[in-house]
Amino acid sequence: MSNNCCRRCLRGISRRIPCFVAWSLLIVLSTIYFIFICPWITNHLWKYIPL
Repeated sequence: MSNNCCRRCLRGISRRIPCFVAWSLLIVLSTIYFIFICPWITNHLWKYIPL
């Protein structure tokens, strides 16, 4: 009985998790991109762009 209840509870949670995980991953990855990758790319590009 408890196992069935636990499965039902987990199934209810697992329906809500993907959306939450997707949004949090999107926020984290975009933050990492703007903090680390974007300055790195711009620094490398400025070397090759003659101004």
